[in-house]
Amino acid sequence: MKRFVFTFQTLYSVKKLLEKQAQGELALIEARRQERLRARMALTQWYAEQLEAYQGELTKGVNVPKMQNYSLFFEYLQDEIDAVEAAIAEIEKEKRACQDKLVLLMKEIKALDNLRDSQFQRYLAELAKEQELELSDFVNFQIIGAQ
Repeated sequence: MKRFVFTFQTLYSVKKLLEKQAQGELALIEARRQERLRARMALTQWYAEQLEAYQGELTKGVNVPKMQNYSLFFEYLQDEIDAVEAAIAEIEKEKRACQDKLVLLMKEIKALDNLRDSQFQRYLAELAKEQELELSDFVNFQIIGAQ
């Protein structure tokens, strides 16, 4: 009796490996995204704290050079926040691309699974026919031998 062999086993194994790699890549991308989100939150919080401190100093009275320094400082902080937001947008774009790749791989794997199941069912049907033929030959041999 021959044993079942899936004709696309090598392709299936490669696709499963690629799926695992894509999942790992997606996890790394998500970790980078979370890191950038935390950085944005910290910068935004620091901006708010410094703005509150600046407003407190305004009530006491501030000279022009100090106002200019604060203005430059807030501009710098806003540029940093904008840079982090741009990085987050780029990471999210990368994440979507990775998710799309993963979905495609999962669909291909599902199709290969269905094909393997179909091939296995045909194998079982052929095996049943072979066994039935062997049993029939055995019974015929017994009948002929008994006569």
